[in-house]
Amino acid sequence: MSLDFIPEEYFSPEDLEHARSDDEVAASKAGFDTPMNRRRFLSLSSKLGFGMFAAATTYSSFLAGCGRRLDDVAGAEGFGAAGASGGDTINIGVISIYSGVGAFVGKLVKHGAELSESLINKHGPVIPKNGVFPDYAAYTKQKAPGILGGRRIKLIQRDDNLSAQVAVSAVQEMITRFNIKGLMFCGLLDDIYACKQLVQQHNIPTIATYSDLYSAGQLFPDSDYPQVFQIFPPDIWSAEVLADYAVNDRGYDRFGYIGDATALGKQGRDQMDKALSKHGKRLLRAEQYNVGDVDMTAQLVRIQQTGCQCLVIWGLAGDTAHALQNVKKLGAEYIDQGRAAASTAANWHPQILGFPGGVAERTFAELSGDAARAGTVSTWYLGGIGYFPQFQGATEAFEAKWGRTPTGGENNPADSVYLLADAIDRANSTEPDKVIKSLEE
Repeated sequence: MSLDFIPEEYFSPEDLEHARSDDEVAASKAGFDTPMNRRRFLSLSSKLGFGMFAAATTYSSFLAGCGRRLDDVAGAEGFGAAGASGGDTINIGVISIYSGVGAFVGKLVKHGAELSESLINKHGPVIPKNGVFPDYAAYTKQKAPGILGGRRIKLIQRDDNLSAQVAVSAVQEMITRFNIKGLMFCGLLDDIYACKQLVQQHNIPTIATYSDLYSAGQLFPDSDYPQVFQIFPPDIWSAEVLADYAVNDRGYDRFGYIGDATALGKQGRDQMDKALSKHGKRLLRAEQYNVGDVDMTAQLVRIQQTGCQCLVIWGLAGDTAHALQNVKKLGAEYIDQGRAAASTAANWHPQILGFPGGVAERTFAELSGDAARAGTVSTWYLGGIGYFPQFQGATEAFEAKWGRTPTGGENNPADSVYLLADAIDRANSTEPDKVIKSLEE
């Protein structure tokens, strides 16, 4: 693929080696009907729990040898101590970030996925509806535990240690030791690419829980990866909303970008540039950092030299917080629209726009401290849905299990568990081809 339509002078030399995608998807004004069929992207209504349970249990939010076992990391029961699938148990693998700078992601995954696991094992995967909403009260009265006539599901969770190669080893262990019948990628986008050969070889029904394959043209049928289904909205949706806000609402025309060095950050750069190009704008400078970096001063100083009015940050909440702390050290905190619009290299106060999985996470504001400023903007996918009265019973179930309210993001892994369990149950089989077909329908 080509970088031809991006001026080379504002990318670092190493960035020029990375491929780009010209694919994009536009949501309808309503946000539900899209050009994607179910095979390419599980419908947003299912994503929100109208057909499944996940968003009904939590607030909606839109926001890396063998992988360490979670019982090693957290010492918690139920983190992968079960044996191979068989008899009364069906194992589902989960890859996420349970330690280090991205550990908050693993906490969201644990809370959302394990709640779904316990509820399915008690009430089954079929969620009654009351109109368009899941009927939680009716669901909790069901006495149809498990799937396939009463078999329990068991989550086998592993830490990717922010390494795609560790994820490969973890998936291999899940296959050989636990005979998993489904797989959830809830961490690095790079994990999904690195594990492709294993997933294809064993034909494992797989859910991309937080990752966007569609925008990169890596979702079937645009790729040879038919085992993987995506529930996370494409990055281009966020990018287009942010670009429209920055150009049409705020009047900015100078943009800088900094993102992590994983596939997530590179894809965010591509999609923001593509969205800005529709307005006749471009990124004046694009920089990257390694996940976990604390000092990003050098990259930000280079961006500062452009005098950009708007700085886009694309990465996890912890890294985004570090970026904002570095901006503050440079004396460049956002003050107001007027001073952002008048930004120069010598008097730089850009407004911050960011990735939903970073800037839109509460963890970002907590870690940023006083470096987090009012006016920092991201997108939020139907974020208020958790406050609907129809969802309160489910939210209470979350609070009863974990002793806290959901923070946002727990719905994605919860959805993924329900989707896989429901697909296996409707297929009346754990045979991969039948489960994949069930996911398609």
